Amino acid sequence: MSDIQELIQRRNNIKSVQEITDAMQIIATIMIGKAQKLLNYRKKIQPYYDRLFFTRHIDELEKSKNSEKWLIAFFSEKGFCGGYNSQLVPFLLAHKETKNIIIVGDKGRAICRKHRIKYTAFYNSSSRVPHETIVYDIFETFKKNNFPWDVKVVINKYNNMFSQVPKVVDFFPVHEEIYRNIEATVDMSLGVINQIILEKYIRDRLFYFFIQNYTGETAAKLLMMKSAVDNAEKLGEELGKDIQKARQHQITQDLSEIIGAYKVLSS
Repeated sequence: MSDIQELIQRRNNIKSVQEITDAMQIIATIMIGKAQKLLNYRKKIQPYYDRLFFTRHIDELEKSKNSEKWLIAFFSEKGFCGGYNSQLVPFLLAHKETKNIIIVGDKGRAICRKHRIKYTAFYNSSSRVPHETIVYDIFETFKKNNFPWDVKVVINKYNNMFSQVPKVVDFFPVHEEIYRNIEATVDMSLGVINQIILEKYIRDRLFYFFIQNYTGETAAKLLMMKSAVDNAEKLGEELGKDIQKARQHQITQDLSEIIGAYKVLSS
C-alpha cells in the first residue's frame, strides 16, 4: 500500500508542476503576442530610419575619428531559455579581444565571468515588453564616447517562434545594403533631413535590438514551457498506469492471502 501512496503522491506533485508550467505557458503566449506585434511594427519602419540616416551627408573623415571597436552582446535576463544563450557564446568568444564590450542581460554577465571575458559596461535586459526608455543608459555610454562608428552586435535574430539565428551584425548597416533593391526615390526637403539626426537614429536602433532580444528570449521560454507541459502529461499518464498495476498487484496479493488462509482453516 505504501508503494501505491508514494506513486499517487508523485502523480499529484507532477500535476501541480504541470498546472504551474501551464499557467506560465499562457502568460508567455500573451507576452510573445505583444512582443511580436511590436517587433513586426519596428521591422516595417526600421528601413525608413536606415535610409533617412544615410540620406545625411556623412563625412568619411568624421567616421575615421571614431574608429575604436565596440561590441554589444544581447543575452537573456533570467530564467531557462534552452539553447538561447549558449548559441551566442561562440560569437562572443570570437570577439572577446574587442576593447569595449557592452553586455546586455544577466546571463551574459555570468557567461563573461565563466570565460573570464572583460567587459566595459553591463546593462539589464528587459523582463517584459521593452519601453523606449530602456535604451537610455547605453545611449549615454555611446554619447560619452563620441558615438563610436565601428560597433558590432551579437544577437539571436528572431525570425519566428521556431527559428532564431545567432549572428553578428553591424550596428550601423552598410550603405549599399540599405539602398539595395529600392525601386523608387523620395525627394526630401532639407528641413526634414535635418530632423533625422544621429542621436535619434541610435536610440531607435538600440530599441530595435532590445525588442529582437526580448522576443527571441520569450519565444525560447514559451517553447520550454510547452515541452515541460507535454512531458508532465506524459509522465502523469505513465504513473497512472503504474498505479493501476500496483493496485492490481495489491488486490491479487490480498486475494492470495485470503484464499491461503481459507484453505488452512478448512483443513
